[in-house]
Amino acid sequence: MDILYHLMRNSVKQRSIEYNDNRLSLYCAQQGKCAITKQILKIGKMHCHHKIPVKLGGKDNYSNLILLAEDVHILLHATDEAVIKHYMSVLNLNRNQIIKLNKLRKQAGLDVIE
Repeated sequence: MDILYHLMRNSVKQRSIEYNDNRLSLYCAQQGKCAITKQILKIGKMHCHHKIPVKLGGKDNYSNLILLAEDVHILLHATDEAVIKHYMSVLNLNRNQIIKLNKLRKQAGLDVIE
């Protein structure tokens, strides 16, 4: 409940009301867990990711957003081989988690991770 209360009291100022409302809804729907790793999300260590980036026409609607742990979000957007290698080692993702990650990378216009 502390995190939900924190999200309610600390909206992202540069984002729409829809984005902030959907962030709360996603937290509840994902049961407070990262969509990829299923680890419990923590204040200051969770990111609300646009599946289709805003720069590619993505909106703040519920179906275009997903909550991720900070390390997962960094890996999702990483293009530098050393950064990818580091976070793959830290996260130790299984096959299904890598498939989910790569699906999001494709939607963001990024190369898949082998």
